[in-house]
Amino acid sequence: MPATDIRIFDLNESNLDDLIYVCSSTRLEDPIHRKGVEIKKEWLRKMLRDYGPVANIAHYNDKPVAQILYYPTEADPTSPKKAGVLFLHCVYNPFPEAQGKGIGTALMQALLADASNGSGCLKGKTCSSIVTHAFDTGEFLPLPQFYKKMNFRQVE
Repeated sequence: MPATDIRIFDLNESNLDDLIYVCSSTRLEDPIHRKGVEIKKEWLRKMLRDYGPVANIAHYNDKPVAQILYYPTEADPTSPKKAGVLFLHCVYNPFPEAQGKGIGTALMQALLADASNGSGCLKGKTCSSIVTHAFDTGEFLPLPQFYKKMNFRQVE
């Protein structure tokens, strides 16, 4: 597959709907779900204002198909504040036609590149570590397996 088929974009105000589409494409008409979408969009706008890009969106053949969502731990009022630590919320690619194409790996590589040079939501700070909670969505490759493939290590 040509590399030009996959493009990675930082989250910004103009592509919020792409991220929402990836997460919710099958439920966008549900009025209850739409309320949750509006809450999430407001949260994402606040995160963009306060921290900058906190997600990347992958397009495959010009369609949004996958996303990676992360933020500095200081943005989460329920977690210990550790400078330079990113919380990786999830990597998600729900579209069968886009799975097994290296899109999740490309998203992770983009995050690691940003984290290593202090760009993005760390605003120039050095990233000391990335933490996550690996869960299984029941779709395609479970996150624990994906993170292991990406050389993350499990800690207690």
